[in-house]
Amino acid sequence: MSSKIIESISYSYIGRLIEPYLAEFEGLKTTLRKAGIDQSLRMYLSVRLFWAIILSVVSLVFLIAIKIAVTTFSWILVLMLPILILVTMFVFTWVYPSYLVGERKRKLEAALPTAASYMTAMASAGVTPDKIFLSLSREKIGEAIVKEEKATQELTKKKQVKETSSKKPSLVQKRKTLIDIKQALISLSTLPAVQDSTRDYIIFNNKLYIAPDGATEVNSDSVVSLADGSFIADEYIPRLYLEKGEIVAIELWTKS
Repeated sequence: MSSKIIESISYSYIGRLIEPYLAEFEGLKTTLRKAGIDQSLRMYLSVRLFWAIILSVVSLVFLIAIKIAVTTFSWILVLMLPILILVTMFVFTWVYPSYLVGERKRKLEAALPTAASYMTAMASAGVTPDKIFLSLSREKIGEAIVKEEKATQELTKKKQVKETSSKKPSLVQKRKTLIDIKQALISLSTLPAVQDSTRDYIIFNNKLYIAPDGATEVNSDSVVSLADGSFIADEYIPRLYLEKGEIVAIELWTKS
């Protein structure tokens, strides 16, 4: 069975069971990143738990077979060994990333003095920084430093991509916003109009929409793009619409 199949099975079935408890392992998640283990927390725990279950079941079957063949064999040992395997795998799962972090730190600290002298000498000779790191990557003395630099750059890129994707609204979020504003417009249509006035706009979720009086639906083209700054809307009459004590929308009306 290939590692990819094991990871897929573990992530799908075991990962689903441990998903509600992942928040309890935030410290381990940070350690995984520091250790350079390119797996999500759910994947890492799922695979280790998968192997712990497999080894425990195999050892239990093996020991039961021994007990049947050798009747004097202790039932305590039959039951204790699978439990011991589970405990050992749990400890290994928790300790192994910390061991890798320590190993990376040791290699980095060992290489740093020599690499610093090497870089100083090359810089004194007028070598540019990019060529210094390129030269370091070809030398054993700089292997740990270059690896650490690459790992740091990869983590930074992943963080930037994650932050960018979290800031950019998805199609689902945009659709939900349009559905919510549609519901607000339907509720507003049941209210009496402001006397001798016509509604032009509506402010919803910190955005300004073109929403004429009587409109019960808007689309993404209805959003008004405004430059940064302040605007005095003294020609408009604002009307607030609240639900459960919270402002849902603000209508902007003009005198007819």
